Amino acid sequence: MPKIVIIGAGSHVFSRHLITDILSYPELRESTITLVDIATEPLALITAFADKLVKQHRLPTRIESTSDRKAPIMFLLLFVWEDRRYCSRIRRQNFMESN
Repeated sequence: MPKIVIIGAGSHVFSRHLITDILSYPELRESTITLVDIATEPLALITAFADKLVKQHRLPTRIESTSDRKAPIMFLLLFVWEDRRYCSRIRRQNFMESN
């Protein structure tokens, strides 16, 4: 089970897109996503969003959050922003070719 940590998760737009992208991959749905930010209010909002998304889709994903930057965690920080744009372009091209 992978453990994914998003540092700076209080950035609502970035985190919302990143969490949605992560959960779109079946291989990552059994992971633990840890959200880290020193700003507790935005962190609470994105944690609530992630919890709701996981419950709504009945996923086995675990959501954790902390404002402690020094918490001893092993992590894999995924940067999929550019990859997401590339994949969207490929999907669009494939869709246009099939029609």
